[in-house]
Amino acid sequence: MRLVTISAQYGAGGSSIAPAVARALGLPFVDRAIPVQVARELGVSTEESLARDDRPRPDGCRGGSPVPPG
Repeated sequence: MRLVTISAQYGAGGSSIAPAVARALGLPFVDRAIPVQVARELGVSTEESLARDDRPRPDGCRGGSPVPPG
């Protein structure tokens, strides 16, 4: 599976550049699909899913906080 990750600051045009790159490479464009699916499966909002994303915690560990089932 091929994967390209594009990160851009607000106002840099990433929201139009990323889909264009995906089209040019013949790849599917996925934007926030994983947090949306996780939220559906857990029965919580997408915002809560994103808030508990797999980002480093202040103690340096990864994994975020557990999301309580909704």
